[in-house]
Amino acid sequence: MAARSRFVRQYFGMGRIKLAAWVSAFVAMMFVAAGCTGLPGRPTQVKQLDAEISAMPGVEMYSASYSNDITHGAVLDLSIRMPAATEDQVTAVARRINEIKGDYFDGYDQSADFTVGKGLTLQRGDRLEPEQLGTDTRLIRQLGDALPGSDINWFRNSGTSIVIREAPPVAQSLAAVRTVVGNEPTSVEVMPVGDDPMWRVGFPFSIEREQQIRQQLTGLPVRMAALTIEDGHLSYMSVGVGDTTSAYDDLAAVIEAVKPTPDHPLFLRWDVPDNSGKTADDSGKTGGGSVHVAGCEYPGTAGEQDPEKYYSPEALDLQRRVRAAFDGCG
Repeated sequence: MAARSRFVRQYFGMGRIKLAAWVSAFVAMMFVAAGCTGLPGRPTQVKQLDAEISAMPGVEMYSASYSNDITHGAVLDLSIRMPAATEDQVTAVARRINEIKGDYFDGYDQSADFTVGKGLTLQRGDRLEPEQLGTDTRLIRQLGDALPGSDINWFRNSGTSIVIREAPPVAQSLAAVRTVVGNEPTSVEVMPVGDDPMWRVGFPFSIEREQQIRQQLTGLPVRMAALTIEDGHLSYMSVGVGDTTSAYDDLAAVIEAVKPTPDHPLFLRWDVPDNSGKTADDSGKTGGGSVHVAGCEYPGTAGEQDPEKYYSPEALDLQRRVRAAFDGCG
């Protein structure tokens, strides 16, 4: 009898476990089938935004991309074109958006783009600061006037960044940014027209420090593709080396000119074309490489994990020699 009781308890106990698992699976399937993200839908607020914001003074065009489903997630992206609006009108629109949104969209992935001139866009995240948007409207227009023809995006969220595409020469672009942002911590990316290198610069960045870095870069036997400056020091460079026979000496000359230190290491990346001018052979293996000068932080990429698969033997030999001489891993 006792054995039978144990059997009944075990049988029905397992039945309850299986039933609970089945119910959980059923609920999960219904959850997915409903297309729900777990966040409440907000179609009413989306319609209110469309009705009110599109009719406000200064708004040339308004659109919203809204979703709340498994495929696309919970998203609210707003786009407002106000190229001729006053600063006060931009401020008023941002304030009204905040009022309508309230906390209804908490948990959603949110963004808002304000186009306030030709090629001039203020980008924001989930919350808008109306007064700051009004001020930034004036500043980005000032920047656009100084850099005609450029495409400028100014993003604020947890940090601040400015991206300038189709920019005039870097010196002119940085001077214009310096006038606008002053000493405010800002990440600035300048992509000039033509073959000039791309600069990524952390501001504040004084004209004196810019001139010193330009002096370091003058006369280098490589082609500059991109560089990054953090805390006033070069932290990243991407260069093209023109001759395989002089590649080591050319890279050594770059390192000597920049003079990285353990406090300010330099991640140097290079491309070396073969005799036909290609930077990769017929098998797809590259002739490039990299070194963390005075440092020892390499990315966990496939090229680092399995270098023979991605780099030619000549490229690997050059990279080993350069790293042995200049990185801080020894």
